[in-house]
Amino acid sequence: MGVKNIGDLFQVSHRGGHKGTGAILPPCGVMLTVGKGSRGRKTLVFGLGEKLMQQQRWVTGDRLTIDLDCERSEITLRRVPESVSDVVSWKLTTRNGGKSQDGLIAAATLKLTATPIMLQAFGMDDAEAPYVPEDVVSGDNGTTFAMRKKWTVHNRQA
Repeated sequence: MGVKNIGDLFQVSHRGGHKGTGAILPPCGVMLTVGKGSRGRKTLVFGLGEKLMQQQRWVTGDRLTIDLDCERSEITLRRVPESVSDVVSWKLTTRNGGKSQDGLIAAATLKLTATPIMLQAFGMDDAEAPYVPEDVVSGDNGTTFAMRKKWTVHNRQA
């Protein structure tokens, strides 16, 4: 299946998130949680530490895309240049819970509304606590980390 942008896999809204979840965020890493959105919907919330933001040269206001590598059970976050408008992406917002200010190197949040199948795909359908991946690899191609659970494909015709 290879690496796929989640905008190609799911019908998703690409509106930027805002408030953080209040959970403890490792400064060098990533945290994934399930939050509550408007009208009782669930959200996937990616928390990004300040040191990771600095290392990747990301700032609040940047837009990131989320790519899934199903074969390797990995997620990659990549910055999308402002000139690219045909890729589904989400805006990084400050994690402090107040009004977000663009252009800051600070702990950030990326938040998206999630359907039950998206929660299952990300391995977060039964998560009762934030998921903090042990190995986070950052480089020119973005930040990559393992999903909470190994990717499994369910055949609905079986």
